[in-house]
Amino acid sequence: MVRSPWFWLLLGTAFSIAFLMQVPQLLHMSDLRYQGVLVHLNSDEYAYLARVEEALTGRPEQAAEAIIGDPSVPGAQSAFLERFYGTLFQWTGWRAATLLQVMDSVVPPLLFLAVWIFLFLSGFTRFQAFLGALLFVFLSLYNLNRPLYQRASTLLTLLSMSGLLLGLKGHRWTGIAGAILLGTLVGTYFWSWTYALVWCGLLFAWFLLRSLRGEASLRRLLILLCGFGAIALVAALPFLVELWRVAQHPLYDQAAQRSGMHPGRLPESWGYTGAFLLMFLGLSGAFLAKPQELKRFGIVFITLAASVIVIHQQLIHGVVFNYVSHSLFLLEISAIGVLLLSCSLRSRWLLFSLVGAVVYLAAIGYDGRHVFDQFRRDAGSYSEQHFASLLPVLDKLPRSTILSDPQTEMFLAGSTHHDVVTSLYLKNVLLSNEELAQRLCLALVPLPEEEWNIAQREYLIHPDASAAFGSSVRDQEVALVTSVCAQVQADVPDWVSRFGVAYILWDEERQPAWDPLRLRVPLTFMERGEGWSLWSIHDAGFQARTR
Repeated sequence: MVRSPWFWLLLGTAFSIAFLMQVPQLLHMSDLRYQGVLVHLNSDEYAYLARVEEALTGRPEQAAEAIIGDPSVPGAQSAFLERFYGTLFQWTGWRAATLLQVMDSVVPPLLFLAVWIFLFLSGFTRFQAFLGALLFVFLSLYNLNRPLYQRASTLLTLLSMSGLLLGLKGHRWTGIAGAILLGTLVGTYFWSWTYALVWCGLLFAWFLLRSLRGEASLRRLLILLCGFGAIALVAALPFLVELWRVAQHPLYDQAAQRSGMHPGRLPESWGYTGAFLLMFLGLSGAFLAKPQELKRFGIVFITLAASVIVIHQQLIHGVVFNYVSHSLFLLEISAIGVLLLSCSLRSRWLLFSLVGAVVYLAAIGYDGRHVFDQFRRDAGSYSEQHFASLLPVLDKLPRSTILSDPQTEMFLAGSTHHDVVTSLYLKNVLLSNEELAQRLCLALVPLPEEEWNIAQREYLIHPDASAAFGSSVRDQEVALVTSVCAQVQADVPDWVSRFGVAYILWDEERQPAWDPLRLRVPLTFMERGEGWSLWSIHDAGFQARTR
């Protein structure tokens, strides 16, 4: 069978993206300082690594709370994708970092193809859709290294929306698959499934409006879309029930506050508001001026309108969800669609859209300049290499709770099957602010008290809330941690026992002043490597539970 040139062009581009995604890590691996621990190339990797590692090491049901390992403590997020990854690849024996590095060459190429398909279904030619997909990859290179959100979640969102569009074109089974994916999105990422839900609502409204204007043939599509919606609802039910249960938890309000959610109706970003309203104004004027000529680009208008609504959703429900950039990939795709349309057709109205799209995408491109940092091999990139000799030692131990300094705790949660006492990402778990402070303080007390530097630490227990609410909340955060640390310091052995600590890991290379002896518990030296030492708590009164 002879393949179309487009098949080879798309395939070649996808393979090129797959190779490009590996280049930064390969550069770091070629350095003599590299000892076997994959380096971090993006923010929040510790959160994703911990959840995937939990699923890979046999506890996928615990992925939403992958830090302290307590089945009675739910996470505020479902972690469906992390559970899926871990369960699917558990047989490999890989660590989470290895798996996500492999997925760096799987998901971005698929996302490129998904953008191309979606733009093609939006009314553009193959070539226009190809240019749009390339522009998306170019602007998103930095964020394409984010392992799950928004990378994998955006892929599922585009596949669900494209599946629905194909279903409306007569491919019923594809539409059903798209509807199932739409329902599954509820278990992934709030900003993905809410965007898709708004988009579907606007698609229904678009067909309904045209039907009321005399296009009787669209009534069949409305019925079909309702059928797909019913399938999506059934697929979403388990996740909706899970969300409802989480929302009923007595500590949910504290977790929501820690995420930065707060009452308000003003735009979160006036820059986003200005750019997208300019695009919307131009596109609306063009559709009113030339309805027949632009009718085939209705999906472009619907997608842009969905972006405008998602950006300003607080006008409807009165709650600001930090941050608007959580929908970045989908916002980019809507702006790229506007850019392609504005360059394809002549209309004075589209000049407004063109300016808005160019300004927004240029700002995204400028913000994405940090991708060049991924190619730099500075000393900080190799700060965890001394743990290469530690990992085999920890692999041999039964699952236990390990105490170390806060930074090392995040490494342990994301690289081993063990549980830890504290992590920055416990902010996403349904624990009280006081317990978060207690856990953080237990990791600080092995330092000399003058080095706790609580007020100077950028991250304590709720950095998102401190950023959203300002200095008053930050002052409360500092006061709480300071008070709690004094309590923990007064009876450290009790807190070590309370949190079930079995082992102490001292990162001697990065934290030479962090001394396990300050914990005032009976310790047994176990092993020392280059830059680290491992200790166990040997007294029966302090022996931790092992799971």
